[in-house]
Amino acid sequence: MNVKSYIETYKCLPDTVEVGGVSVNIAQYLYLACQATVQISSGDLADIVLESESVPAGFCEEMSSGQIVTGDYLDLAERIIGFMDENHQAPLYGLNGLGKISYQSLTYMYTRILVFTADNDALPNYAVVKPWSTANIPITGTSSTDPTSSTDTTFTISEIADAALRVKNYVETNKCLPDTVEVGGVSVNIAQYLYLACQATVQISSSDLADIVLESESVPAGFCEEMSSGQIVTGDYLDLAERIIGFMDENHQAPLYGLNGLGKISYQSLTYMYTRILVFTADNDALPNYAVVKPWSTANIPITGTSSTDTTFTISEIADAALRVKNYVETNKCLPNYVQMGEDQLNMAQFLYLAAKATLQLNSGNTASISLKNEAVPTSSYEELSSGNLLRADYVDFAQRIVSFMDANNKAPEYGLVGLGKISYQSQVYLFARVVNFYGANGVLPNYATMKPWTTVTGSTDSTLPSGMEQYLQATANCQSDDPTIIAMAQSITSGATSSYEKAQRIFNWVRDNLNYSFYYNTQKGAVNTLSSRSANCCDHSHLLVALSRAVGLPARYVHGVCNFSSGTYGHVWTQIYVNGQWYNADAISYKNDLGVIRNWDTSSWTYKGTYAELPF
Repeated sequence: MNVKSYIETYKCLPDTVEVGGVSVNIAQYLYLACQATVQISSGDLADIVLESESVPAGFCEEMSSGQIVTGDYLDLAERIIGFMDENHQAPLYGLNGLGKISYQSLTYMYTRILVFTADNDALPNYAVVKPWSTANIPITGTSSTDPTSSTDTTFTISEIADAALRVKNYVETNKCLPDTVEVGGVSVNIAQYLYLACQATVQISSSDLADIVLESESVPAGFCEEMSSGQIVTGDYLDLAERIIGFMDENHQAPLYGLNGLGKISYQSLTYMYTRILVFTADNDALPNYAVVKPWSTANIPITGTSSTDTTFTISEIADAALRVKNYVETNKCLPNYVQMGEDQLNMAQFLYLAAKATLQLNSGNTASISLKNEAVPTSSYEELSSGNLLRADYVDFAQRIVSFMDANNKAPEYGLVGLGKISYQSQVYLFARVVNFYGANGVLPNYATMKPWTTVTGSTDSTLPSGMEQYLQATANCQSDDPTIIAMAQSITSGATSSYEKAQRIFNWVRDNLNYSFYYNTQKGAVNTLSSRSANCCDHSHLLVALSRAVGLPARYVHGVCNFSSGTYGHVWTQIYVNGQWYNADAISYKNDLGVIRNWDTSSWTYKGTYAELPF
């Protein structure tokens, strides 16, 4: 009896199987099956040597049902072969986008792949895999849902939209995502569903109603979300959908979060958002102009807000918000995280856009309502400003430049140039809050607006730090901020500095001006050896910059991203230093850069990978 027939009759693996008249154990058979699969893929029909392999002890499986496409099951086969060549034992499980696939399930899958190939003279385009249990054996199907088939499983837009309605109802009833959903009669996991929903959304936008292929995708482990409530307009949620599709095509796993102007939006929130977008589209025959997104919590479910009508605010409503922002700054000596306007919670970048736009309109006598935009808060800011007055013509011109920048970048500027100098993002918000508040109180724009540096407005001395900053002051294995040579150098660099900002600026300039850049991967030197060698890659540049900052009491952290340089796209690490109540970008590998300002790569287009108190590589 062959292996496939045995499994489907007895619901377990046989102990041995006869191959070419020789009895082999099932670990040896798995090795032969994987090797045969790989060789068939390359047209190599050479004989395969029988190796000495043992069966693993125990059972381990943590996986979702789904499909493994040809490239993925070939990659998995090669990894199994490599493991067995080294250990002479079959693996307890194999890792794939669907999760941990047990030795038993692996054996059954490669068995079915070889049976299909023998019958069809070609490897299947995919293989269906389900958790190992008697209920899941045999894995069978017909036509497009055959367990190993040369025909892809596809779904219509209508079938995906129908599934979206069921996912929406489940989320809003149970306050969590379901594990699976049925699409066109096929049970898929929610990562696979998210892929289908994103693909459907993108295709609908271009009037492409072609069927969508089911891919093998796994659910991410964990939860990550750091976002503000707000609206994502059509262009932005389509861009995010395309980036999700690209990530999943490459990794066969849903992303843990998606980056947008509102922040890091969790996998759960992404799934719920695209679900509601599809339900709205099915009901209205058009994509919504925006989708409301809120942090993932039971209190925020259900979310009502996908609309074909823009959210707009009157000049009076913006002036009312401006008064509240102004009062908050003057009471708390910092910007609020958000301001409530009607039913919407706006981040400060969104408020800045409305206030600057209102200033422009009022200057020309236009009191029409203003549409809410999806705008991101900058990750850092920068200011070199003298106290003085901005005349009406100057602040109106500045408002025009802010609106133009935010229309183009969907992000508030880190700083802006005015006659008094470089004005920080924080000072921009406070300026236009005061300008619009003045109009609300007096019915006219002011003739001038008084400007002071943000540190003067807030009275910031950095004598106290927000909770949670302690981790950014600690010494680590490669950030030896407690080393005597690091401490001595940091004190020498900052001697005579009269503010935390000046300390940060001096340290940044010293590292930028005294280290040469050398290319190599990851950490090799750490802060101490970098200081002595005066040459480093971006990781070790950052270790020294973080260590010197922490040595004089300035919180500092690492940022990791994939960045677009003029020479190409590369993984990159840089630093952020916390002074004056905000994080300043500090990328010291290039003479082009200043504290708070990066010029050697495109800061408008990069992929965020992580922020760390201790760099993990």
